[in-house]
Amino acid sequence: MLKLFVSWSKALIAWYAGALKTGGYFVIALMMTIESSVFPLPSEVVIPPAAHWAHTGQIPVSLLGIVIAGAIGSWLGATLMY
Repeated sequence: MLKLFVSWSKALIAWYAGALKTGGYFVIALMMTIESSVFPLPSEVVIPPAAHWAHTGQIPVSLLGIVIAGAIGSWLGATLMY
């Protein structure tokens, strides 16, 4: 069971990193939109990894851009649900 969880976690992290490399700010905004709607996706899963990877140069986005994309996505999700 533990092997399955570790394997699943690694695959999810690889997908997220790849999506951020190709989609950038759009992916962050989309995931934050999902976070602010009825789906249980904590922002702690979206913003901290993106900020770390941006800071270390693993993805081509800026920290300020992450904050702006996150705020726009959060606002959009809350607005759609309202």
